[in-house]
Amino acid sequence: MMKAPPSQTVKKAKLTGQIVHTLLVTAMRSEIKSQLEQFSLQLLHEEFNFTAYGFFTLDFTLLHTMMGTTASYLFILIQFR
Repeated sequence: MMKAPPSQTVKKAKLTGQIVHTLLVTAMRSEIKSQLEQFSLQLLHEEFNFTAYGFFTLDFTLLHTMMGTTASYLFILIQFR
């Protein structure tokens, strides 16, 4: 299965990681620096996508598959009329 191109949300999430890293470099207080490090690591290791309770991802590939399935079903119905 081909991987879908990243959505706008995924792009913004990656941008958030870059912003947190910039803040991490400029942070002065140690408690803020440690919280930014933890958040940066979480952003780094977390995969950003929307799922239906973990069963399948909600993206344009799902829409494409649903449209193909519906079209196939309609063709079969039309043939058997």
